[in-house]
Amino acid sequence: MRKAVIAVCPVVVSGFLLLLSSCGDEASQPGIAAAMPTSSATPSAAPSAVASVMPSEGPGAVPSGTIAIGIPAGSVSLGDQAYGENPRRIAIGTTMTWINNDSLPHTVTSETAGSFDSGTMEPGATFTHTFNEAGEFAYFCAIHPAMRGTILVS
Repeated sequence: MRKAVIAVCPVVVSGFLLLLSSCGDEASQPGIAAAMPTSSATPSAAPSAVASVMPSEGPGAVPSGTIAIGIPAGSVSLGDQAYGENPRRIAIGTTMTWINNDSLPHTVTSETAGSFDSGTMEPGATFTHTFNEAGEFAYFCAIHPAMRGTILVS
């Protein structure tokens, strides 16, 4: 019995070490570090939407490598934090997808006419836009105008 335990132990330890070594940090995983949201130095008391890389299949899916912004439940009362980090800084060519996780309809409407407009997003709907030019892009919800956000592209 003791020989069996001694023989199995190195196999278990080796497997564990192999699993642990494959973890790494997000900077070593392509596509993850670039899509990770930045956090502000001062935490907000209000809940915020979370940007993350979302799955590319199934309900609420967005294209791989896209930065997603969840519009949270109760976002109407969040004002300029309704779309999460504000302003959000991204690189030219970044694709953003907004997901309406609220029970109310919302829009993602640029303050610059014709720049981008989601139209009415019912609960669960998504809207995707790629920012191909540098600049400051302020947007709001046309249904709830106090909901505001800004994308800074450089």
